[in-house]
Amino acid sequence: MKTKKTLFTASITISVLLMMYSCMISFGTGLGGVTTTTTTTTVSALSQHLISSAQAKVLSDEYTNNNYKVLNTGKIDPETKEVYYDIEVLQDYINYVKAEAKKQKIKNVGITIAFGQYPNNGNFDNRLKKIYQGKQTVYLKASVKPLPGTGKVGMGGYNEVENNAGISEISAFDFGNLTPPE
Repeated sequence: MKTKKTLFTASITISVLLMMYSCMISFGTGLGGVTTTTTTTTVSALSQHLISSAQAKVLSDEYTNNNYKVLNTGKIDPETKEVYYDIEVLQDYINYVKAEAKKQKIKNVGITIAFGQYPNNGNFDNRLKKIYQGKQTVYLKASVKPLPGTGKVGMGGYNEVENNAGISEISAFDFGNLTPPE
């Protein structure tokens, strides 16, 4: 069961990362043909994270045939499989995190893709669509790069070594379109 949860987590993370990559290409910060020093650095790091469409399909198929099947066992309505965010809004969030981190002098800022589930009641936020109540989702939050050798992902909070106390003041990003149900 632990392996299935790990695969589930990995597959959603890969989906969101691919979406973020698409944003980078659209805005000229990825492999969009710009040959500035900044882009070259980004391309070098980015290339270590890219997978082919065929590899993405393998991940999706593995998730669908294993974890997704388990998640939906005994459920009337299928669980969320994908979350869509508009590229322009996602880019705005990335720019917002960068600006806030710079303003607060936060070092090694990144974005953590976190998993969540909306409450079954309507008390979470008035922007939440009723059809999404009780569904799993992913949301993005500003985080700091974990210390080497810790094995942790960006924690989205205070890192004593780098004194990044302001990270928790940067708003998280949510309210994509969940599929299913839409």
